[in-house]
Amino acid sequence: MEQLLAARNRWIRAYFDGDVVTLDTLEAPDFSSTCRLGSQAKKDQIAGIGSAVREGCWLPDGCTSQDTERHVHILGDVAVVHGIIHTVAQGQLPPSVASTEVWQRVGSQWLALRMHFSNARLRR
Repeated sequence: MEQLLAARNRWIRAYFDGDVVTLDTLEAPDFSSTCRLGSQAKKDQIAGIGSAVREGCWLPDGCTSQDTERHVHILGDVAVVHGIIHTVAQGQLPPSVASTEVWQRVGSQWLALRMHFSNARLRR
């Protein structure tokens, strides 16, 4: 589980940093993400983030995230990670997102295969 969580932390940090090279290495070739706006293939995600970084309109420096709830289920070479991620990004992202991720172990490396996220509803 330690290797999976380390890969996940690098992946999330790369996203916030707009580091498309690292994202590319940590995502499976057929990675896709889904949110309220629809699905996005890896190539479109990488191109969009790269373009936003070049245009200076990606996330500001210092954006951070923290799991406020995380559940990990490893099923052989596949893992499901789900929970709530709290983000701090100067109002550019929802403060918290509900996330479900599917990871695949290929050799000794964990790769993100799928992600679904949406605004998290706070419990009362």
